[in-house]
Amino acid sequence: MIDQELVVPIAPRLYVETTIYGYVINAGGKSPNAHLDTLQGQRVICKGTHNQIKMPAERLYTQVVGVKGRARCDVDTLAIDEFEIDEVLPYEDTSITAAIRELGKAVAPHCDDVNADAYVYA
Repeated sequence: MIDQELVVPIAPRLYVETTIYGYVINAGGKSPNAHLDTLQGQRVICKGTHNQIKMPAERLYTQVVGVKGRARCDVDTLAIDEFEIDEVLPYEDTSITAAIRELGKAVAPHCDDVNADAYVYA
């Protein structure tokens, strides 16, 4: 017997600001959106403005894109079920070696006064 007073709670959701990276596999539509296959293997439909969707669409199937925005996630699995783009990031896919080399160049001027031997053997 079904109780007519029974209230079924809505599945809990978590709202977070986050950044996701992935490959654009589809973009466009009447309501602008981009479908991303994330690097973790989840397909996420990202909603945004026409201009926000055009930028990742230029990399369709070819390059990783990064988008920052607001996600609605399942509390138990953390799977993203809605994503609203706030910003398309100027991300360029590169090798780890090249990334570390660039990081070293950026940090080097701030390490001029550090005596490495004194630091390591202290």
